Amino acid sequence: MKIQQKINGLIAVCVAVILANLVIFANTDIARFNGWQVVGPNGGDIRDITIDPRDKNRLYITTLDSQIYTSGDAGNTWRFLATFARPQVTLDDILVDSEDSKIIYVTGHRHKEPGGFMYSRDGGLTWTEAKDLKSEAIHAFAQSSKNPNILLAGGDGRVFISYDKGENWKRITDEKVAFSKQLVDSAAFDPRNSNVIYIGTTWRPYKSTDGGKTWKLISKGMIDDSDVFAIDVDPANPDHIVSSACSGIYESFDGGELWKKIQGIPSQSRRTKDIVRNPAKNGGVYAATTEGFWMSTDNGKTWSLTSQRELEVNSITVHAEEPNKIYIATNNYGLMVSTDGGKKFQYPKR
Repeated sequence: MKIQQKINGLIAVCVAVILANLVIFANTDIARFNGWQVVGPNGGDIRDITIDPRDKNRLYITTLDSQIYTSGDAGNTWRFLATFARPQVTLDDILVDSEDSKIIYVTGHRHKEPGGFMYSRDGGLTWTEAKDLKSEAIHAFAQSSKNPNILLAGGDGRVFISYDKGENWKRITDEKVAFSKQLVDSAAFDPRNSNVIYIGTTWRPYKSTDGGKTWKLISKGMIDDSDVFAIDVDPANPDHIVSSACSGIYESFDGGELWKKIQGIPSQSRRTKDIVRNPAKNGGVYAATTEGFWMSTDNGKTWSLTSQRELEVNSITVHAEEPNKIYIATNNYGLMVSTDGGKKFQYPKR
């Protein structure tokens, strides 16, 4: 009995030491990102975040493992919303419809394996999978601002379009298209014309001016081996486009005909997953990289690293009504927020 008591005592001590160390490590990790307030579910890999355009406090996030969470108080508290019971399905994109807050779109993939397209018409209570995309690995998604009924989805060498908010989909590329062997990583519409479409693939960007019937390679000025992760079309000047790629960040002022590399971010941080401009801040551009969050106040002429370099950022969302509030979805550290436009940071509140 005494021996057993001693063993139990030793076990208790070991457990206490381990727990203490875990707390120390956790606090150390939090302190390393001094200034960013952690607002999402603790830790984990967050892939994307969207804000309801009609409710500034309603947020949605997706995870690496097919889960969706929502917050109704700007990220102070969260509740589990849905899971599609598909382990290892990455939900890369979530979007609240620009006309109807009850409509939510989500895309998924297992790299080149199917993840599909899901949508909800009741604010996330129930979900429907689009049958036309059930066998597709969807990596890119966009909604037209000119005609919000039109949606675009990009998969493994394929591009699909919907004219009824995701109910039905039509493939608009065939096996002869130049990028048929490439993943479509990003997509965007010209805000003036829904027939003008940009896509980024794992090897260079393309453009269509006829709703996807024909496609043109638009890579002049880019390094040839460029995986285009994100495309941002300036709503104030749609010929002005910023693209992020594994080879750097590029800018075009003629609708993608000619690109120029934006300097200022070190080459080792140039695997840029997302690029976002702040519509309320003239010259404000943000970059989500595999080595931190970078910001520019002069349209990309100069850049500053405003997080720890080891922070891997997947996506960025700027609050439309509060432009100083910037949310970032990260690997390992969950969802984080800056309330001062990313210029300076405060210690995370717990």
